[in-house]
Amino acid sequence: MNTGCIELRFPADARYLVLARLSLSGVAQTAGLDPETLADLKLAITEACSNAVRHAYGADGGGDMTLRIDLETDRLSVEVSDLGGGFDPTTVDDWLATALHEQGMGLSIIRSVTDNLEVESGADGIGTSVRFTKQLDRALR
Repeated sequence: MNTGCIELRFPADARYLVLARLSLSGVAQTAGLDPETLADLKLAITEACSNAVRHAYGADGGGDMTLRIDLETDRLSVEVSDLGGGFDPTTVDDWLATALHEQGMGLSIIRSVTDNLEVESGADGIGTSVRFTKQLDRALR
């Protein structure tokens, strides 16, 4: 059962990352999330939005991203999408702590703090959607 949804569209600019985190915090109050789960989800949402800021529209920026947060009885789902230059998610290897680069680290962080991660490139290589889900420990009342 879907108990609520928030959808926001804002510029793919680092100054708006706080808006994504504040939106999640508001939903967390409704869901009764414990502080550790909230911290994990804030980290994941920051990484997903940061990827859109850094990679979607190139150095000139100029595009938007969309954030969707769905709260269901037993899970919270987040999707961050953009209409920038997509990429083939199969080309991003799992990040290793021994690696000398940061490429792919954000997706590995999201994967480590959530229960499910999906990355999808849009049709004709335009746009990327990052979706992740966190199972909630208890059903919402």
